[in-house]
Amino acid sequence: MSRVGFKKSFAAGMMDDVTMYEELYLPLKDHLGQAGFVTVLDDQTEPGWEEYYHFIQAGAPVTAMQDDTPRWMISFDANGPVLCSAHASYGDMVATLDVVMASSDWGLDEDTEIWFAADGAAGWWWLAQFHSDATPSGYTLDALIVATPSRRYLADQQAGLCARYGLVQIDATLRRWLVPYAMGADGVSRSLGTVPTDPNFGSPAFDLFSPLGGSTLRAARHTGSPLATVAAPIFPVHPALPQLSAAMLGELEAILQITDGYAPGATVVPGWVALTTGDPATVPALALPAPDIFTILP
Repeated sequence: MSRVGFKKSFAAGMMDDVTMYEELYLPLKDHLGQAGFVTVLDDQTEPGWEEYYHFIQAGAPVTAMQDDTPRWMISFDANGPVLCSAHASYGDMVATLDVVMASSDWGLDEDTEIWFAADGAAGWWWLAQFHSDATPSGYTLDALIVATPSRRYLADQQAGLCARYGLVQIDATLRRWLVPYAMGADGVSRSLGTVPTDPNFGSPAFDLFSPLGGSTLRAARHTGSPLATVAAPIFPVHPALPQLSAAMLGELEAILQITDGYAPGATVVPGWVALTTGDPATVPALALPAPDIFTILP
């Protein structure tokens, strides 16, 4: 078991269903296994066309319903639009949280690069997609999904129940943290229902907040600061919904906000790398845990 990661470049116009399956989905499964994640179910409904891969943190019982254990699923679907999805699950309930990559969103007229990293013992993984351009950083982040556990605060254990892991979603319009289920102060459980008419339909959503950039996650180092570079944790906070007011969560273990002075891939602290893209005035600069070396896939 170890931290693993890969980088993969896709030329413009090359992302069709076969390419996404063979050069993204299958490498994801392979590297998750290398990282030490344990396969719960590899459901090949239609091999190469529709597949679902369930996996769990190393050392966790695969049959127990433990809300503090990160439980995940990725899927591939070529039924149109072609997509890879990420999911978080609780027991036998699988909550579809968001699409990681869809063919229509890949910027098919542009060269695309994917970075992936995972640690099966710690129970986290992340996938970033971006393309090169003329912005100050030289890259623009198109999508970022971070699957992560979180540290628990005492207040979180006193009132409100919530899965203590989930998917961080960051793209051009959304910066949020999604969990498989949560129970508010009113005692009502919010989880993914099976049909849109279900009152629990839709995953609970939490805003992201950083001491540096607030909910926008954008901040530059103060010009008078003696520090050349700065990093701070990103916190999940409940949105302005009274029914979820008791579901305050702990600090994420697998994502930081950073300020100026870093380049993409630069070491932030030991075991963490910078993901800086776009214009720093408008795009958040992040840091995530990563292996010492990313495998470059052909």
